[in-house]
Amino acid sequence: MNFKRLKPIVAALLSVFCFVFVLIVSCEKNPCDNQSCQHGGSCGNGICTCPLGYDGPSCENRTVNRFLGVYANSTYCDGGAPVIDTAWVIADTASGPNNVKFVMYTNIKDTLSGVCGLNQSVWAITIPSEYRTNYFKNYTVTLQSTNKLSVFTYSDDKTNPLGEVTHNCYFIGTICYP
Repeated sequence: MNFKRLKPIVAALLSVFCFVFVLIVSCEKNPCDNQSCQHGGSCGNGICTCPLGYDGPSCENRTVNRFLGVYANSTYCDGGAPVIDTAWVIADTASGPNNVKFVMYTNIKDTLSGVCGLNQSVWAITIPSEYRTNYFKNYTVTLQSTNKLSVFTYSDDKTNPLGEVTHNCYFIGTICYP
C-alpha cells in the first residue's frame, strides 16, 4: 500500500474532523432560544424579566389577578369576639397595572388603594400607612397559597380626649368568589 498517497487524504480528513469538532464545541446555544417572554418581557440567560404588572416564568400572569376576588371569614380586634367580615379586592388599572382597590365590609366607607407585588418572597398588597398628627394606621395584607387573604391592621389614636386608643385587628379570609 502506498502511504504517500494516503497521507494527504488522512491529513485532509483529520483537518475536516478538527474543524467540525472545534465548530461544534465552540458554538454556545443561546438559553433564550427556547424561552418566549410574553407581554413585552425580555430574556437574559434563559430567564424572563417581566414588565410591571406581569409575572411568571414567561410573564404570562397578570400580577393583580392572583389577588382579585371576595374573601370571607371573621375579623378579630383586640382579643374580642369575632365579627363576620368580607374583603373585596378589585383591579384599579386606571391607577396602574398592579393597583387594586381594597374594601372590608366592617369598614365599607374606607376604600383603600394598594399595589400588588412580591415583597420579601411573599405576595402582598402594599397599602400606604396613614400618618397624621397623633394618629397612625398601618396595614399588612398578604396572600397565602392562592386562596387566603390575611389582613393585619394596627392603629394608634392619641387624639381621643379620654386617652390613647390602640387597636390590633386581623382577618384571614378564604376566597369565595374569584
